[in-house]
Formats: sequence, structure tokens, C-alpha cells
Amino acid sequence: MLTHLFATSMCCPEPERPNLQALLALISFHAARLPARYDPSGQLLSLEEQDRTLWDRSLIQVGFKALAQCLGGTTLSRYHYEARIAAEHAVSPSITQTNWGAIAEHYQNLNAVLALPTLQLNRLVALAFAGNAGEAWQAFQGIKPTLPDSFLVASVEATLLEKKGQSLLALGAWRRAASLSQSRSEKACILRKIKKLDK
Repeated sequence: MLTHLFATSMCCPEPERPNLQALLALISFHAARLPARYDPSGQLLSLEEQDRTLWDRSLIQVGFKALAQCLGGTTLSRYHYEARIAAEHAVSPSITQTNWGAIAEHYQNLNAVLALPTLQLNRLVALAFAGNAGEAWQAFQGIKPTLPDSFLVASVEATLLEKKGQSLLALGAWRRAASLSQSRSEKACILRKIKKLDK
């Protein structure tokens, strides 16, 4: 698929090429992380749990090459911002060393292009990881009444509470997230979080 996309991006009309290159970068970064997304038993692993030495460095190089070539257009598409977010993860040696401030900024720009509640929530998580948990929590409280009581919302609430140092409240939110999840792998991942937090 990547080979076909690369060939297509080289042959497409010039105005469309940056968007295709951005999409190629995004897919390459995400594909590079696939070998580390599951453990040997098939259990889904969170970003924090993944062994980054398993990430495919050759695909990451493809991603950065495409990212460098996608910046020649007059406008930035959603794929440009999504690829930049994925690139920040790709270059980071660990979750704690990730440039979460840059990721939060990319999410803010992406939200201006594609206004979705999911993107707002992702930005708040990035803000919290960047050390601005209080600001993220206030913003979350502002939008929470407009959101359904879903697995994603409960997971974000749990993450923000955890980053604020409110472990007991975070445990309750993680348990609610587990109850709302429809995925066995997601539930298993959350239960590991709960076990780690409830010590």
C-alpha cells in the first residue's frame, strides 16, 4: 500500500501532491509502530507500554522524507497536522521525553481544520502530559457536559485526574472507562492501568 501511495504521490497533479505526501507520512509513522502495538499473547499495549525498539525505523525514515516533501503547498491539510503529531511520537525515546507541548499545538491547529470532540480531548491529554494538567482539567470541565458518557471521555477524565495527582478519583474514572468499553483488549489495557495505580 505504501509503495502504491508513494507512486501515486509522485504522479498526481502538483496541487494535490503535498496532501498525498502528508498522508504517506502519516501512514508510514503509524505503520512503523504496528510491531509494538500487541504483546506476544495478542493483548493491546498502550503507547506507554510499547517497546519502541520494535518500531520500524525504515518506515519512520519514509515518513520523515514524505513529511519534508509535503510542505510545499499553499495550505496545510488535516494530514499535515496528523503527520506532525505522529512524527513527534516517532522521534521520542519514551513517553516522558515526548514533546507534548508541540503535540498540543498541532492538535489545536488540526481542530481549526477539522472540528471534532475527539481532537479536543486529545489536545487536553497532550496539555496534561506537557505539565499543564490544571489548564487541561478546566477546559475538560467546560466541554464535558456536551459529550456522551463514553469510554473515550472517561479515559480522558481518568488521565487528567491522574496527571493532577488525584489517584483515587482517577481510579474511579478508569473503572468507569473499563465498564464502558466494548473491546476486550481495551478493557485488559485499562485493568493493567488500574492495577498499577491501585497499589
